[in-house]
Amino acid sequence: VSSAPTAVAYATFINYTGGPVSNWLAVSPASGSANATATLSVTNASSLTAGTYTAQVVFVATAFPSASSTVNVTLTVG
Repeated sequence: VSSAPTAVAYATFINYTGGPVSNWLAVSPASGSANATATLSVTNASSLTAGTYTAQVVFVATAFPSASSTVNVTLTVG
């Protein structure tokens, strides 16, 4: 007997940890119920000046707040 993976409700948070500006990264969907896939995209790319931008995207299972996963993101604009 096999079963499909259980979808887990989640929410995301973005911590901007370095760079001259924040709010340059978006997560889609930002919350919902999913098994594995979220898309990260750069927002307002034309307004970013040269430099290195860093952030952490934190995925938190809403039913189990201690069960979180962090993805480190680095963007270099040259």
